[in-house]
Amino acid sequence: MGLGVYIIFIGLLFAGLVYFFIKHIVAPRKVDHILKMIEAGQFKKAINEAQTLVKKNERDHRAHFLLAEAYFHNKQMEEAMIEFKFLTKLHKYDDRVKEERVRNRLAEIFLHYGQLEEAQKEFLLIIRLNPSNSDILFKIATLFWERNYAENAYNYFLKVLKINQKHAASHCYAGIILYNINKDQEAVQHLTAAVKFDPMLHKASYYLGLINRKNNNLHQAVNNFTDAQKDIEFKQRARLSKGQCYFELGDVNKAIIELEGGVKDITQEDNISLAIRYSLAACYEQIRDFPSAIEQWERITTCKPGYNDVLEKLSMYQDLRTNDQMKDFLTASNTAFEQICRKMIQAMGFHIVKFNATSGNHTVILAAEQESRWRNSKVSNKLIHIFRESHPINEQTIREMQEEMKRNNANKAICITSTKFSPGARDFASARPIDLIDKSGLASILKKI
Repeated sequence: MGLGVYIIFIGLLFAGLVYFFIKHIVAPRKVDHILKMIEAGQFKKAINEAQTLVKKNERDHRAHFLLAEAYFHNKQMEEAMIEFKFLTKLHKYDDRVKEERVRNRLAEIFLHYGQLEEAQKEFLLIIRLNPSNSDILFKIATLFWERNYAENAYNYFLKVLKINQKHAASHCYAGIILYNINKDQEAVQHLTAAVKFDPMLHKASYYLGLINRKNNNLHQAVNNFTDAQKDIEFKQRARLSKGQCYFELGDVNKAIIELEGGVKDITQEDNISLAIRYSLAACYEQIRDFPSAIEQWERITTCKPGYNDVLEKLSMYQDLRTNDQMKDFLTASNTAFEQICRKMIQAMGFHIVKFNATSGNHTVILAAEQESRWRNSKVSNKLIHIFRESHPINEQTIREMQEEMKRNNANKAICITSTKFSPGARDFASARPIDLIDKSGLASILKKI
């Protein structure tokens, strides 16, 4: 009896030692061996070894973790997701299998499949485990941003900044969000900090440029947009804004250089490319290079026919192709334009009393009839304005002409334009001694010279 008990005791002791050896010596070594395979890039071998361990013990969390890691590194995302999800259900973690690591991997897989909300849920669970993990807080913030929850995103970017005040990307995003809700002063603080802590964060300069342009600090805006052009994503937008700044500063040549560079870099048409073409056409129109402007307008209509007033512009300048006299009128140099205006006055049966060229696109002439019908009749002056503008003549311009008539003792005014008149301008002139001559009437006069 004593011998039997002794044998049983020895057997149990041996079994215990074997179990201890397997669990604490052999199994860890096997785990380490598979980890080394993964580190060495031998993912398929690691998968086979990990699968063997899982078959031996379906609830071996370390084996499942190794299998999940091997799948993940071998780009077998679906299989990896199954294993990592199993680990969250098993909810057995230790120093080798950490919950934070498991959920982080799951989040990466969800991001791989574009499942932003699911990824964010995993990151939020990680934050509960480790509230001071600024990297995870930043990922949560950017996911809120990408999902168009700007207010939530802003709050999480601020949480990152509470932990790390020099986190440039969080400053940048916070500044963009504030800019979008018209809190420019606060936005500038964050965007300036972003550039300070990371000079390579050029998109922050883009938004600083937008704010400076809005505040009419155009030279500073140009500097901001120059820096923003170093960012591939914002390069075209920065070029567009920089060109528009030069245009507003009156430096049309620099605007053209900038915008022409933008046109050369267009790879596909989108809202930015159309805006670049439209702004470039405005520059060409300003310097009276109408063929180049028309080329850009036509390119725009092939993509988006109803874009702004492009169809109206093309209609306005269609005579350039069929009417040489209108072409000469519109494209003439300033000096040549004045000569054409003088000939027009003669063709209309007047002689010039006073000639004033206010700009290369506008002349003001005080004229009188060449011969009076009645020998003793008093000669009365006519006030004549000639425009070659790209915009319709508005009511305010006609009102000012009426006041000018009184100052010059003119009994009649004539307004001639290469475009058209607004309804308000026509209504105002209809009850007054003011004749309005639009593009078609202008063409008739030009035929006489």
